Amino acid sequence: MRSVLDAALKLVAEEGLSALTLRPLAERCAISVATVSHYFGAKDDLIARLVAHVRELERTFQERWLARAGKLSLADRAGRAMLVEQALESWVTQERSCALFMIELIHARPAAPVIGTALRQWAADADSFWRQMAGADSALILPYILDEGAFSLGLGEWEPYRALRGLCIARLLAGVLRPVAELEGRAALFGALVDELAPGPAVDAPEGRRARADKRDLIAASTGALIVEGGAEAVTHRAAAAAAGVPASTVVYHFGAREDLVVAGLHAVVREFQTWIGQTRPPMGPDSAPPADEVARTRGLVRATATIALASVRAPTLRPAAADMRRRRGENIKVTILSPYGWQGNPERFDRLSAQVLSVCIFGARMLAMALGEPEDEALAAVLSAVARAD
Repeated sequence: MRSVLDAALKLVAEEGLSALTLRPLAERCAISVATVSHYFGAKDDLIARLVAHVRELERTFQERWLARAGKLSLADRAGRAMLVEQALESWVTQERSCALFMIELIHARPAAPVIGTALRQWAADADSFWRQMAGADSALILPYILDEGAFSLGLGEWEPYRALRGLCIARLLAGVLRPVAELEGRAALFGALVDELAPGPAVDAPEGRRARADKRDLIAASTGALIVEGGAEAVTHRAAAAAAGVPASTVVYHFGAREDLVVAGLHAVVREFQTWIGQTRPPMGPDSAPPADEVARTRGLVRATATIALASVRAPTLRPAAADMRRRRGENIKVTILSPYGWQGNPERFDRLSAQVLSVCIFGARMLAMALGEPEDEALAAVLSAVARAD
C-alpha cells in the first residue's frame, strides 16, 4: 500500500496535517474507507506508518548528502557551513513534502503514543544525519534545522532571507560565542538583511475603527490564544468571535480577511510577551527552575511564531508576517535567557547575530521537546550547555 502512503503525504503537503483523515485519503486513492482502515488502522496508526514511510524516503536523501560530504572531506567550519546550508535547501525543496510533513507533525504536538514513538525514531535519525553533515557532535544542529526549516519552506524564495540564513548557519558552526575573523566584518550585512525583511508600513485604519481600538485589541488577543492552542488553522472569524464574546459580524468589520485576523493575533501574542519581559524580573541562578508563568508565556510565543512560519507556506499573504518574526529572532534573548538564568556568556562576543542563532536553536529545541513530551527546561539547558562547550 505504498501508493496510499504517497497519496497521504501529498494530501498533507497540499492541505495540512489536519486534512489527513481516512475518507479524503480513500477518495484520492479510489478505494473504500474500509480498505484504508484495514491496512492502516485509525488515523494515529496511519500517521505513525506515514512517519516510517518518510523515514525511508529521507534515508536516500541522507545517504546521498553524506556521500557528498565524504568525497569533499571538508575540515574547516566555513566549508561545513556551506554544505549544511545546501543540504537544508535541498531538504526543503527537493524533499519538500517530507520536510513539511515532519515539521508540521512536530508543531502539532501529537499526543498518541504510537505517533510519539515513530517521531522519536525519526528525530534520532535526523539528529545523527545533521551532526554528521556539520562535522560536530552538537545538540544545537537539529533544533536549528527544525526551526529554520519551517521558515525556509515559506520564505526560501526571498533572497534577503536566504542570505540571512547563510550568515546564521556560518555563525552556528563557527561557534555562537567564538570570535571568528571571517565573521567579524558581517555585522553590517546582518543588520541590512534584518532591515530588508521588515514589513512595509502599516495602513492606518479609518477614524471610526480606531475609535474602537479596545474591541480590536480584544479580538486580536482572543485570536492570539487560538493560534497558540490550535495553530493558524484554528482561526476563523466565527471562532475568534466566540473566543472574544462578540458577534461574528464585529470580527469581520474589524478584520475583513482571515489573514489580517491571523496577523493581528500573532502581534497580540508578541505584544503580551514584550509587556511581560518589560516587567521587573529578579535574576535566577543557573540551577534555578523558571517560574511557571515564564514557561507558559514563552511557550505561547514559540508556538505562535512557529505556526505563522508554517501557515505562510500555504498562505503567501502571511509571508511578510513570517519574515518579520524570523528577522526579529534574538531581540530579547539577553533578557529572557542570559540574565535570568545566570548563563555567563561573553558580552563582547555575543552580538546580534549570535543572539539570533541562539534564539533559533532554542525555539527548535522547545518545539521538539513539546512534540516528544519532554521537559522544555531540559531542552533549554541542553542548548545552553552545547553553546558553552563550543565556545
